[in-house]
Amino acid sequence: MGMGARMMLPAWINGSTQHLGYLADLRGDPAYRGSTLLARGYRFLRQLHEDDPVPLYYSLILDGNRLALDNLTRARGGLPKYRDMGRMLTPAIHLDLPRRKVRETGISVETGKHSRLQSIFDFINRQYGRKQFSPCYLSGQLGTARLAGLKAEDFLVAVKGNAIVGVIAAWDQRAFRQTCVEQYSLALKSLRPLYNLASKLTPLKALPAPGRAVPYFY
Repeated sequence: MGMGARMMLPAWINGSTQHLGYLADLRGDPAYRGSTLLARGYRFLRQLHEDDPVPLYYSLILDGNRLALDNLTRARGGLPKYRDMGRMLTPAIHLDLPRRKVRETGISVETGKHSRLQSIFDFINRQYGRKQFSPCYLSGQLGTARLAGLKAEDFLVAVKGNAIVGVIAAWDQRAFRQTCVEQYSLALKSLRPLYNLASKLTPLKALPAPGRAVPYFY
């Protein structure tokens, strides 16, 4: 009839790490919407909280999901009061076409190495510590479920002198997490055969069929 998840994550709050609650993956069968199911679910989450309390919870709601916004933000039926903390943008970088190399005077870019992992993660956490709700990661979590599939050589490190000034990683999560195409809009469905034909003659990547995963990394 429905499902939801309460996850516990170490994150940065006011410059220090704390365990926060993340409420996510809320789904409900349309046949049971408008019933007491949602309120009963949150009562169960409250029981879990009382057994293992945290200072706060947060959720992400996709833009345009009016049903979730209406149901969750009105603090009715015993639901907790949600406070709007603003929008989170998730930009995508199109990689089909080659891109010009970025060059900065005095800065070199190196591939990550195991010998430098601790300094890489120290730098990441110094930066994340300045941003509310940012996740806290540790170098020892590589190879565990927390950072599944991420390897030292997936990092690119910007170095000036002997100091790290920037870090980025290409994290391929497709082994355990996929985004699949459910359906295309009518316009894109009509365009897809031509686009995929062009992909055989150009660097463009073909658009996956409905039901197939979108190839991307995080």
